[in-house]
Amino acid sequence: MNISYKIKAKEMCIEVIKKFYFEKKNIFQKNELTSNDLFFNPIDISDHTIPNGNSIMLLNFTKLGLMKEAQNLANSLNAYLNNYKMHMVSSIKSLDFFSNINNGKNCNEEGCKIE
Repeated sequence: MNISYKIKAKEMCIEVIKKFYFEKKNIFQKNELTSNDLFFNPIDISDHTIPNGNSIMLLNFTKLGLMKEAQNLANSLNAYLNNYKMHMVSSIKSLDFFSNINNGKNCNEEGCKIE
């Protein structure tokens, strides 16, 4: 409930965008934009043992009210769903949360209130 935490979280999101957001594809990559490795694909949208960073960032943007950034990332993740949906469980959850909030529903980690 401390507003300084929300302000700091927004500042950190802006910093993450600057360092990891690949604008051409509207998606975050695993390593900094300035240090791409020739032998490592920097973009990976699938879940492995932990949720994908893009799904986490979509949740962060939505919870912090960064809806323009959330919409761009949601559009990109939706495009990836056509090919990789079996490997994107956390992204599906994040997209659902974003969609509900974007449609005006009152949601949190426990679900959405039906009014």
